[in-house]
Amino acid sequence: MTRPVSEARLALAGLGALLVACGVLSLGLVLGWWQGLPADETAVLGYLPGLLARSLGSAYSFALLAGLCAVPLHGLFTALRYGGAAAPAYERFATWAQTLFTSLGFLGTIIGISRAVAGLAPAMAAGEPGDLIAGLSTAFDTTFLGLTAAILLLVLRKLFGLSAP
Repeated sequence: MTRPVSEARLALAGLGALLVACGVLSLGLVLGWWQGLPADETAVLGYLPGLLARSLGSAYSFALLAGLCAVPLHGLFTALRYGGAAAPAYERFATWAQTLFTSLGFLGTIIGISRAVAGLAPAMAAGEPGDLIAGLSTAFDTTFLGLTAAILLLVLRKLFGLSAP
């Protein structure tokens, strides 16, 4: 008989996956993997490369990006290590994590829109929309990262068959 897995154990494994993802992204920055993706010229790169470039330059977006990278790593680890024994605990953990990612994404939206609104008057006076655009980028990017991580958690719960019956 398989011993049930605790939510605390899964949470620690999730934290470990997050730290691994942060380390890989940080190592990529140090080694220059993403050199040539300047945040101010991301419009010509397309949305996803631009999102990556902007996220590497912002601590809040970087944390969400690392979380997004950690989600599949943690799901795969859970499925391979614990299999069906983790289903009830993973279901509770993943539901909590989905809510957290969604909330952090929307919090980033509020931060970005507040930043854009605060920079509106100076941008209009100077004729330079840089602060306004940067704030809107933060809003959209954090929403995208948070919701993508939450959706990925939902898909992984179903894909790996870890959902409790």
